[in-house]
Amino acid sequence: MPVHDVHWEITNACNLRCLHCVQCSGAPRTGELNPDEAVQIIDRLAAAGVQRICWTGGEPFVRRDFATLLQQAHQAGIVQAVITNGYLVRQGQLMMLQQLAIPLGVSLDATTAELHDALRGDGSFDRAMQTIVSARAQAIPVTLYATVTRGNIHELPSLIALAKHFDCGIHVNEVSLAGRAEAIWPRLALNEALREQLTVMVADAAREHFGETPEWAPDGCWADGSAVYLRSDGQVFLCSEQVQYAHSAALGHILEHSLDELLQTDLISQCSGSACSYRVLSSPRVTMIINQPIRCPLVSVESKLETLDALNQALDALYAPFADVCVACQDKCCQGFVWLMPEELTRLQQCEVDTVEVNDAASFIHSFPEKEDGSIDVSVPSPLCSQLCSLQPRRCRVYADRPFSCRLYPIGLEVREDGMLVWALHQDCQITRYLGSEGLLEEFERRALQILDSMCPELYASIIEAYRKVHILITFPLGGNNIRTLKEVVKLVKV
Repeated sequence: MPVHDVHWEITNACNLRCLHCVQCSGAPRTGELNPDEAVQIIDRLAAAGVQRICWTGGEPFVRRDFATLLQQAHQAGIVQAVITNGYLVRQGQLMMLQQLAIPLGVSLDATTAELHDALRGDGSFDRAMQTIVSARAQAIPVTLYATVTRGNIHELPSLIALAKHFDCGIHVNEVSLAGRAEAIWPRLALNEALREQLTVMVADAAREHFGETPEWAPDGCWADGSAVYLRSDGQVFLCSEQVQYAHSAALGHILEHSLDELLQTDLISQCSGSACSYRVLSSPRVTMIINQPIRCPLVSVESKLETLDALNQALDALYAPFADVCVACQDKCCQGFVWLMPEELTRLQQCEVDTVEVNDAASFIHSFPEKEDGSIDVSVPSPLCSQLCSLQPRRCRVYADRPFSCRLYPIGLEVREDGMLVWALHQDCQITRYLGSEGLLEEFERRALQILDSMCPELYASIIEAYRKVHILITFPLGGNNIRTLKEVVKLVKV
């Protein structure tokens, strides 16, 4: 199938640093196409029969040669559209867009500067509105591009009313939890209830302001080779979803292969019949894209976590957004007995942490009380960890070197009453309670299990063996943990 549409990230450079930017735009990518290469590519696309280019970024207007590229594509007979944050668009550029009949998509996440600027940067709302007003005054078609988060979802009816006021279309995207949004996803993510609310709000506002009834597009992958994504370094992808993930493999470089050669790939057949990571609800003037918990078949599986250090880093990233929740926690017991992986002993001992081996089987941070005869008492259900500072902010003394079992919490290994070893969620943890109150537990659990499933078999087996030694301590207290099973691992005990 010939390529008709190219979504071209002309640069990753951007004048803004939006909190939800999927591509972490700001600096140019390494090896971005120079002006001569970009012109050459336009000629190649025209010769290949490409009918439309949608210019994206970064911010397209950061490129000094962008006007030249627009002119070149126009002369080649290619229909164009530009998506911009609106900040750098000036009157001369609008006049050119009018002359070339190029419509604009302008990012606008709220109808107030307070909300919009909180996501995109100071002054960005006023500049975006100025661009919208000026473009419409010159009869340039405009579509508002709104990214919806839990903080601005209530703005949707007003945004759609604003689009109607300026005779614009509106394109609504549920925030993608990748790029910069990854680090602050709890602040941005919609839960299922908010996602349903978003659908109702968009449908109702479309009917009220445009007299249109949006309908769901058919489910299924749209990656059939008729549209491709061209990254600013010349690498071609079958779908924009791939570009969110640094480990995704490109089809190849646009200057090294023809589009026909690049599309001689079995990826298209992998997509055929597959479900998409997104659902689309649309009418002539209103489009909404919402997320689905489905992994795109085009996104390659990340490399396996092969070392404990790599696993710890992944867990640190998972819990980074909840540092304040932990600091504010008043639970004095928290983790209780802290068991150790064998390779953690030396490192902790170098940090002058007192460790202990119980029953010649499993090692722990030494928080056990002693009996009168000097032996260790393992019957105490929840001792205070010896490394936990009693002062505020509440912080482990060896936080940077804390063991795997601490980094994992509130996820942990537990043995159920039926003897099954499971990955479990500790429901009394303050993080769990926070996520539950915000309706974000499902997303958190998905991310946690994704990390656990990324372990290589050898690392996974070593962790299970370490916990098996913990469990065989028959005098070790079972405790009263309030847990919920996330995933079964192996039958550990016959009952």
